[in-house]
Amino acid sequence: MKNWKKLKLNPISFSNDSISNIFSKEYISLNYTLGIKLLSISIYGDRMTNKNDLFVMTEEQSTAVSKFVDEARQDGPFYYDEGECEVLYIPVKGGELRVFHHMPKEGKTKRPIVFFPGFGNTPWVWRKFGAPLRQYGEYYLIETREKKPSKMEKNRKNKFSIDQMAHDVGQVIKHLGIDKRDYILMAASFCGGVLLQGLVKKYYHPNTVIAFDPFPKFIHHRLVVKVFFGLTPGFVLDGIKMLLAKFILVNMKNQTQKERNMDTVNGAVGWKWRKALLHNVNFDIYPFLKDIENEVFLFHGPKDRYHPREIYYNIASMIPKGRLFFMDTDENDRELMAGAIAREFSKVIAKDGVPPIFEQFEIKVDRT
Repeated sequence: MKNWKKLKLNPISFSNDSISNIFSKEYISLNYTLGIKLLSISIYGDRMTNKNDLFVMTEEQSTAVSKFVDEARQDGPFYYDEGECEVLYIPVKGGELRVFHHMPKEGKTKRPIVFFPGFGNTPWVWRKFGAPLRQYGEYYLIETREKKPSKMEKNRKNKFSIDQMAHDVGQVIKHLGIDKRDYILMAASFCGGVLLQGLVKKYYHPNTVIAFDPFPKFIHHRLVVKVFFGLTPGFVLDGIKMLLAKFILVNMKNQTQKERNMDTVNGAVGWKWRKALLHNVNFDIYPFLKDIENEVFLFHGPKDRYHPREIYYNIASMIPKGRLFFMDTDENDRELMAGAIAREFSKVIAKDGVPPIFEQFEIKVDRT
């Protein structure tokens, strides 16, 4: 397997959802070098909560989060480096998905984690996720079909919808026999929406569910997506993607987020992204959250343009057994904290519920 570390990938991404930046409703900006902002619109509109005062951490909580994250830091290679994980290609409808499987020599956790990261995210973007688990626990990292490493048939019948991606995850879980074990299913950002979709459709039945800053609806400007991506062939997107990314991100001040975005765009495959955007342009899971029977632990980390904390209270309240946890940290540590959260849950079995360390970070949801 290629040693990604040696490739010296240039950090390039779109928040954790990559293309969530281009044509986003929250900030559709035709930012020329002159810095012209054409339009600025809220992503979620009436889905924003007025409970912002709940998302304030005490000094004691901030100290606890810093300690939690610092203790998760580990030296050593990344999960995608040679010899760190078994690399599998699992058959799904219309192709194969790449899956990383890590099994430490001396496991100290009680059950495996199945994790899938945001839209188009490259291994570099989530390189810190495996650090807290490297010497402790077993995990599977699934790369969904819109990502470059997937081996998908290029034809009109092959779907790239969120529903199809959720079905894919269910197929992978069954293929690997994970469904017969006590396991944790965790996903982030765009794929947090995929996770929730699979729960609604019952494509899988995990013992524990963790949604890390999930994506509940399509946040890009629908008209722009339908017109621009509907008319632009994939090979053209491949040729202009970096220019387009630099054009859109010229005024982004959050350097960490900008690096993630640029790296994700750098790894984009035009025809896959085109399909994924057009197939999901009407996605909105809000009306179906009430149908989720599982207990869902929803974690929200650092706020950014595409993960506004104001929506997460509403998501948690609309899931009958939704529970909300707020752990603010430095943007640089978003992926590291996600891995640390996964590790803590893997130390206990499903019936033990929430690890005690997280109790102080729970925001009680009022459903009355």
